[in-house]
Amino acid sequence: MKDNEIRTCFISPHSDDIVMSSFQIIRKKILSKHQTLLTIFGVSEYVDISKREIYKTKDDVTMTRLKEDKRFAKEVGINFDYFKIPDCLLRHRRVFFNETQLNIDKKLFDDLVRRLTKYIIKSKLNQVVVHYPSGNKRHFDHRLIVKVAQKIPNIELLYVDDIPYSRISSDAGLELYKSIKLCADDLKSKHNAMDLYSSQMCSLFHNQVDKITRLNNMTERIFKNEKGDDCHPNV
Repeated sequence: MKDNEIRTCFISPHSDDIVMSSFQIIRKKILSKHQTLLTIFGVSEYVDISKREIYKTKDDVTMTRLKEDKRFAKEVGINFDYFKIPDCLLRHRRVFFNETQLNIDKKLFDDLVRRLTKYIIKSKLNQVVVHYPSGNKRHFDHRLIVKVAQKIPNIELLYVDDIPYSRISSDAGLELYKSIKLCADDLKSKHNAMDLYSSQMCSLFHNQVDKITRLNNMTERIFKNEKGDDCHPNV
């Protein structure tokens, strides 16, 4: 690897998140030729409500989501890895948390900073992409990963829209870094890639992808810190 070569890690809180925000960014290698997808919360019991009769146990769901991630990674030609960490439904039985409750996961937060830093160094990665959770009800696992990524030293930290939940607003303290225009075929192939996550996708997610893509002028967007990597926005 050349010293100045960019090696990008897309950090996905859960196995279906990154496809909705960054499918064409990954497929068309907008950031770099060397890409890794890392799913953090690789142990889960969540599936779309209409499919709960199919996947009845935590092990069923976890193995299914792992297979879906691997299929997606093969489809777009990205390296794939994951951590065996339970998602918030298994840790606390809730999806959304208030800001003050971050301390509930202080031990997990510190452990993730150590593990991710070690992983980034070992894998020789120097650019990290995370979702920027800007909705009123921010998904706790998504917010936790952003805060962890902000603690990793010696990386370029970039943000993408937290689709299907929200989009990055103009007052987030971020500036547009790159974007990719999506044609009708690009959007269609994105929906097809979402369907690789058949245990989790629903019509609402597909509709939200269409809605937010239109609000973003038919683009997938990448942002960076407005004031540089030493001054992170609060999430």
